Amino acid sequence: MSEQKKKVNAAAKRLKQEAKMRRAEARKQNGKWKILAAVVVCLVIFTASAVLLKMTGLLNNTLNARIVLAAESMSMVQDEEQEDFKAQATYSGNTSKVINGNTGFTIQDLLDDLNSGQGYELTCDGDGTVEGEYPIHITLKEDLEDRLVLEYRNKVEIEVRDGELEVKNKYGEWDGKKFKRYDGEYVKDDFVESGGEKYYFDSNGEMKTGEMKKGFVTYEFADDGRLISVETTLDVDKPMVALTYDDGPGKRTDELLDYLEENNAHATFFMIGQNIKDEYAELLQRMVDIDCEAANHSYSHQQLTKLSDKKIKSEINETSEKIKKFSGIDAGLLRPPYGAVNDTVRENAGMPMILWSIDTLDWKTRNAKSTIDHVMENVKDGDIILMHDIHDSTIDASKKLIKKLQKAGYQLVTVSELAEARGVELEPGETYAEFWKRDE
Repeated sequence: MSEQKKKVNAAAKRLKQEAKMRRAEARKQNGKWKILAAVVVCLVIFTASAVLLKMTGLLNNTLNARIVLAAESMSMVQDEEQEDFKAQATYSGNTSKVINGNTGFTIQDLLDDLNSGQGYELTCDGDGTVEGEYPIHITLKEDLEDRLVLEYRNKVEIEVRDGELEVKNKYGEWDGKKFKRYDGEYVKDDFVESGGEKYYFDSNGEMKTGEMKKGFVTYEFADDGRLISVETTLDVDKPMVALTYDDGPGKRTDELLDYLEENNAHATFFMIGQNIKDEYAELLQRMVDIDCEAANHSYSHQQLTKLSDKKIKSEINETSEKIKKFSGIDAGLLRPPYGAVNDTVRENAGMPMILWSIDTLDWKTRNAKSTIDHVMENVKDGDIILMHDIHDSTIDASKKLIKKLQKAGYQLVTVSELAEARGVELEPGETYAEFWKRDE
């Protein structure tokens, strides 16, 4: 092949390659435009869909009137009578709108039904016995739900909103690690139940943690104050009696406390207010410290059944105030002088009233042996024994009697401990003379 022909063929080949490259570039550019066009189309479709959905929502909102049915929140003090739950139905639009063309039933008619309590139920897990916050639920009745679907569809809907029941502690409220009663006083030397847990507060009102021994019982508290265990050396299956002493404090009451403490024995002291003098302040505190019971025997030992309501309250309250002043605890029991009780006394007592099942007549005999013999000849499980710590003969008798009763197998407890061991809850205004075991 001539040289000239070779040059011509090479030039033709270059032209074909350049043409091929231009066509490839053109296809590439064309593809980019197709992708861009597809993106634009998608955006247009998406925007149109959003607009359509928005229009549909607006249409639905126009069709459906929304009534809000809200349960009313409420609060109560633990164990008080619980009020009925209530709900309120509201609507901000035109209440004359007809939602049932056949009957002419309007939104206002539906509101009236709901606000009269028709068409739904209100329920709550809280029953008022345990403090806390509990939701109040609304449940539409089946009949109303059917009407909303079949009769009122696209015309009205009901939005339900829960309320809340707040159950407040019946004693008071927490103040840091202390517990303040509703009267402003802090709980001292007493238990409080809060949130389903038990706590104890010492004589300074501080929450107890760790171990605490009180009487026959050992308590264990967690670091946050919760009571986590209780162990007792008191055997509820074994006999027990309550020694009680009236009319004190006396000049030898402290001596009696010594003997009770030495023998791990407890007693209940029903004291007369006018005998609780400043000189006995330490004695009352010690009485409580060794787990004996400080109780009320009126201020001046008058027969309460012969007094007015006002005078009865004065006799009781003045004595309770003195006991609280010197011992730091509230007197929880009352022994009415002479055991005299009537309806007026019951109404004004404000605490359980304790009588007796064995009267030693120690005030009359003034004889230690007579007192001991009378008790030992008549005692039985659950008795409440009446004596008086203002007599020397009674203190002398008690020293021997405590030993004799324990040797006979009796546990010596306070009245409150005896009642608790027998499963009896002491009620204000009621009288109790013994806690014998009953036949099952």
